[in-house]
Amino acid sequence: MAAKTVKPPDILSRVVSDFDTDHEEHRDRVADIDRRYRSYRAVLERRSQAADWTNKQHPAHVFQAVETMAANLVDPNPRWRIRVQPQMDDPERLLELQEGARVNELLLRHQLVLDHWPEKQRPFDLQGLICGVTASKQYWSYREGPRRFRRFYEQPLIDDSGFQYGSVPRQEEASQTDVLRDDPCSEVVDVRHLVFQRGAVSLQRSERITHRVFYPYEHLKRLECRVNGGRLHQGPCEPGRYYHNVDELRDAKGIAQEHYQREQDLFGTRPHRDDVEVLEQWRREGDTLRQVAVADRRVLLQDRASPYWLDHLEHPFPFVVCAGGTPDLFRIPGISEVEVMADLQEMLWTLTNQRLDNLQLINNAIVLVAEDAEDPDAFEFAPGERWLVPRPIKETVDLWAPDVRAAQVSLEAEALLKGDLQNTTGGMPFLSGTASQTIDQQTATGVSIVTSLAQKRLSAKRQQFIWAKARIGEQWCALNQQYVTAPRLVPVIGEDGREAFEEVRPELLQGLYLFETELQDESMVRQERRAEATAKFQIAVSSAQVMAATGRPLNLRAFMDDLLDAYDVADKDRYYASAAPPALPGMEAAPEGQANGVGVTNPALAAGPMSPSNAFSVSPERDMQRLMAQRGGAANA
Repeated sequence: MAAKTVKPPDILSRVVSDFDTDHEEHRDRVADIDRRYRSYRAVLERRSQAADWTNKQHPAHVFQAVETMAANLVDPNPRWRIRVQPQMDDPERLLELQEGARVNELLLRHQLVLDHWPEKQRPFDLQGLICGVTASKQYWSYREGPRRFRRFYEQPLIDDSGFQYGSVPRQEEASQTDVLRDDPCSEVVDVRHLVFQRGAVSLQRSERITHRVFYPYEHLKRLECRVNGGRLHQGPCEPGRYYHNVDELRDAKGIAQEHYQREQDLFGTRPHRDDVEVLEQWRREGDTLRQVAVADRRVLLQDRASPYWLDHLEHPFPFVVCAGGTPDLFRIPGISEVEVMADLQEMLWTLTNQRLDNLQLINNAIVLVAEDAEDPDAFEFAPGERWLVPRPIKETVDLWAPDVRAAQVSLEAEALLKGDLQNTTGGMPFLSGTASQTIDQQTATGVSIVTSLAQKRLSAKRQQFIWAKARIGEQWCALNQQYVTAPRLVPVIGEDGREAFEEVRPELLQGLYLFETELQDESMVRQERRAEATAKFQIAVSSAQVMAATGRPLNLRAFMDDLLDAYDVADKDRYYASAAPPALPGMEAAPEGQANGVGVTNPALAAGPMSPSNAFSVSPERDMQRLMAQRGGAANA
């Protein structure tokens, strides 16, 4: 009897089955993310001990600490530095690659502005601090559409005989179809909708990754493929987002609200209630990467090879994942900053509410009246009132004097908890008025130690995000090499500060490039970085003549470029003049001699490297003078 052949499952069944497997672990991760976000927003849970008291105060201590870190992570002037990957090649080709690196920098700097990338940094970084992991999706954004504008023209004035005797200005509304967007795009992804492979330790070693997206049915129809005679008509849609079989989703209903308890509790909303769920799964199939889209867990919308040229990168997925500021061991998600502060915030809330309850009880004026008093209501509290009592007033009426230490006993514990909140995140406790038990912050040495430790820790967190953003730049560079097929003009600022445009040719974008990242240690603090660059430039200027005399002149422009980089200046050409500036009054060159034989001192020779009076002189006479000065006379003994 012949063996029964087992038919492999189709791609739709495999995608849904793999998603269900990965979603088991992802569901627990989402629950942790929602809990951390509620702690960040200072939501008082009903099951919390802090909610058992009459006072239910819950100030946002975690929010303040996280926002302080986020403010130190965002770069106000983001840009990428590109270098040619070392390789053995023809010298002319290497020069062309170096020019390509410069051109890529210009194009990417312009595209950062078009994509509003500086505005996207905050949600990207903030999600990493709160959730312990953040992600960004890169794709090519192409959009065509009508652009309305106002047209101005001159309307001729013609008399009855047909003679034109003048014109009047007129204007009218007009419209034309233009390419509105044709550049790479970076989209910050909600990590609750990004499902990693179960048990994956890194994105590079993952076999698949699933992105859950939600579209209304009408939007899916706009993204639908239209096949006419076997030819794909893409239309004004984004490359890589064309679906088919959309008509089968006409009666599809919204998904179950499994991940939106946070929105419903905090904001009273139910997002994507009527949207269609689409599982966009990127999966490895042998040596190729495929993009498969499944809607409503039953309709196959797309199954094709990856449309992007990302195979030469570290991983071909169009996603960049950053494990927050503190990566964990052998896991894709890192350690959330909120995770290490949530318990301390709960303890602080509990002690604060308990203290406030005690304070309210102690703050009440309670009158003690003897039980044998004939008319207790006759004791009226008012200014100037007189009470007639048969015995000393202390024995008849008295005020209750409680022990006020009950309302103060928790103040020291609360101060320690506030200090721990700052210390756990690498903050600077002396700025918030909290005390530390390990370092004396009342002295300049103690403050300097705490500040240095905090800066190093924040720099280490920032470095994780810098590496992630460099990987985003690598994917943008690959997308430009794929989709930029015609010359483009990018704005630049040239010499003398003149605005201009530079042409970027597609052939110059090709090649292998490295995106440089610098370690964010203490020398990268802005003030110290600028001081180091300034000192280096001053040393170069003072030693330029000595190096020129030795036959190894210095390139002072390179030192000036480093100084401008320290001040975050991107357009350095505007600081250089295209021609030598005119000589200032009093700066004319002195003549070398006079016709009557009277000599004139030559400043260049007097301060040259062979002059004994030069501070950097290499003249042997200077050494002889110093040697004789050490041995001669009682004053030099």
